[in-house]
Amino acid sequence: MDPAANPTGNPSLTNPGNGAPAAPKPETVPLAALEAERQKRQAAETRIAEIEAATKKAADDKAAEEGRWKDLHSAATIELEAAKGRLQQLEDAETARAATVAARNVTRVAALPEDGRALVPVGLSGDALASWLDTAEPRLAGGTARPAGTKARGGAAPEIPADCIAEAKRYGKDPAWWFEHVHSKRKQDLTRL
Repeated sequence: MDPAANPTGNPSLTNPGNGAPAAPKPETVPLAALEAERQKRQAAETRIAEIEAATKKAADDKAAEEGRWKDLHSAATIELEAAKGRLQQLEDAETARAATVAARNVTRVAALPEDGRALVPVGLSGDALASWLDTAEPRLAGGTARPAGTKARGGAAPEIPADCIAEAKRYGKDPAWWFEHVHSKRKQDLTRL
């Protein structure tokens, strides 16, 4: 007896003619049951394939979504960097413009007569001071600061009526100011009637 042919060493399995019972014969299975089992197996394989496909699609979609977010994030980062660069350019330009306005204001104030420089307001921004100088410079440029009511070309103040002077004194105001701000406006209002 060949031990390789019978690894268990049981003589009845290798030699059915020695009086030992023979190995059982396989039973035949009805064809309908076999077909039913085959259909179940195919249905299970189809379902497994569908699940695997759905899982793969979900993983691909997730990867694509993450890739899309990464693309959006990188695009937004590029836009942000461009905006920061543009903001820096604008800040530099504004700083240069403010320095130019401040230098021009210093030159304009220095060109004013001494008594006109005393009237320049302190604490204004460069643009506000430039605007103030635009308004006040023509009045102050004549060598002295002109009081209200005087002509811009260096002429004398208009003649102030006696009743206007008396009214200004009664209220404790400068007659030239009173003439310009109160009396002249009253006169204009009366001419409109």
